[in-house]
Amino acid sequence: MERLNLHVRFFDSKTRLITTSYFNSVFFEQSKAQDLLEHFKHGFSGMSFNNMIQVSMDGTNVNWNFLKKLEEELVIPLSEDNTEPPGRFELGSCGLHVVHGAFRSAQDVHQYPPND
Repeated sequence: MERLNLHVRFFDSKTRLITTSYFNSVFFEQSKAQDLLEHFKHGFSGMSFNNMIQVSMDGTNVNWNFLKKLEEELVIPLSEDNTEPPGRFELGSCGLHVVHGAFRSAQDVHQYPPND
């Protein structure tokens, strides 16, 4: 049995911090891209996808196909309905590695923390 944990990341205007919060878990038998998309939509039912910026993933080929299907079924129809889809960005198959590499490069360039 497969388990899909769904989390949301948002800007909390009260604390003025970016917050990650567990939202839901979905259990299913098959993990083909179309199945994953259906479970993803079911797990987030009641939540608008209009403000979705990024979907994080762990790097398998099923996830790349899932992302393509998500684009076809959710983002493209928003454009066709004259609803401005959110600007999305892709960090690759594992966003944490890309962000870590970018942070480290910036740290090297700016020599942070400064040597006293």
